[in-house]
Amino acid sequence: MAHSITDVLDKVKHKVDDQDHITFDEFVKIINSYGYDIIVFAIALFITLPTGAIPGFPAFFSLIIIAFSIRKLMGNSKIWIPNFLKEKKISAEKVQKSVNIIEPKLKKFNDYIKPRFNILGDESFNYVVQILIILCAATIPVLGFIPMLAAIPSIGICCLAISHFRKDGVLFLIGFIVTVISVSTIPWGITAVTKFFS
Repeated sequence: MAHSITDVLDKVKHKVDDQDHITFDEFVKIINSYGYDIIVFAIALFITLPTGAIPGFPAFFSLIIIAFSIRKLMGNSKIWIPNFLKEKKISAEKVQKSVNIIEPKLKKFNDYIKPRFNILGDESFNYVVQILIILCAATIPVLGFIPMLAAIPSIGICCLAISHFRKDGVLFLIGFIVTVISVSTIPWGITAVTKFFS
């Protein structure tokens, strides 16, 4: 799995070489062959990194994650992107910076990921994972008003997506705990939103 993720990052870096930006459609096409879980993981990962500081970026991509997860719950894992989203641009400089930060950490992270807890081997458990991902993603637009706080639910999404991909129960438990924490911080987020618009 480490090779898969680092391959994705290498492809993304190669794509943005000598470019000012990468479109969301190009980004998804690069990682589409790695499957739904990796796509959700990659999107959530970029919310936790410097790319997540782009105004509107966390909220925008959290809605994408929610849409993907709803389709997954409905039994359709094929990634579909509305035309108006395909040309959404992401800064090449921020993508390069984010990849350079996370790539070495992902290589070490892989050593700790392995199938644990047989319950995750049951495909019906996919529904629980997707619902938790939706809950985490739903908190991002609100928590995004507090600088970098959107990274908390994004980390939870990363854990949940990879736990499903590798059937890792420990990662699932971490993702579940982060989901609870994310939902519990909503009052802070609502306060920040109220102050922002007052």
